[in-house]
Amino acid sequence: MQLRTVILSDASRFVSDNIIDIGSCSAKASDIAESFDDGQMTDGAFIDAFIKCMLSDEEMYSPQSVGDRIFLPMSIVYALSCDYIKHYGKPPSFSAKNLVEMLREVIPSFDLAATKFTQYCVNQNHSRVDVLYLNNYLALQSKFRDHHKDLGRHIMKRLSDGLHEVSKRSIDRFRHYRNVQVPCPAMTNPNDYAFFVMRYMELYDGDTSPLLNTIQLEKSKKLRSQMLYYLIFHRCNTVRLLEDIEAFRPVAEETAPDQA
Repeated sequence: MQLRTVILSDASRFVSDNIIDIGSCSAKASDIAESFDDGQMTDGAFIDAFIKCMLSDEEMYSPQSVGDRIFLPMSIVYALSCDYIKHYGKPPSFSAKNLVEMLREVIPSFDLAATKFTQYCVNQNHSRVDVLYLNNYLALQSKFRDHHKDLGRHIMKRLSDGLHEVSKRSIDRFRHYRNVQVPCPAMTNPNDYAFFVMRYMELYDGDTSPLLNTIQLEKSKKLRSQMLYYLIFHRCNTVRLLEDIEAFRPVAEETAPDQA
């Protein structure tokens, strides 16, 4: 947590230098403060950076698993649900052609996808879509089906059709799979969604026990610190870090998010 404190407490010290440069995600201290400070909504670019790091780790430490699952970047998540997101003025229309072209760039196979407040996991072994919903239904005075009956059905149909085409029909359609609510911790702070999504992507493989046993709601600050630490010191980060930040590098070359 000390690294995050140093960056957030005096962002002006690092004003002209990038601290994170992973894929399309470039971030200075001011960008980090806007996304990693307590209670702040996190930019989706950091989720994409986290995905890139996770896939790199899989290639290095578990090459036999490469291709078993793929994580959709936020650009595809937006393309899937663009006409359901609130906009000023008329929302853009969904384009199946645009979705297919975007999927061609990132999809060798599919297993896992994240949305803004929900994580949908296509569970082909059990012919269902596992839904990990981060918000508290009781607090919202709503039910699971209120959020997922219509939106989930349309998004899964779009994604199913797109993946079926991109894979030249090697990926079975799943548009008629039922959505199943998976027990998981709910957020107490609505702006923590990105960090919960990152942790869910890391831990969930069809077994709910890691989610229920590992994620602790009262440790939101620690979760933000862990994810920031992971991104800054991951080998995918191409930035040559300043000495003040480099001093926090772990002794081991790589550090998992929950070890930071």
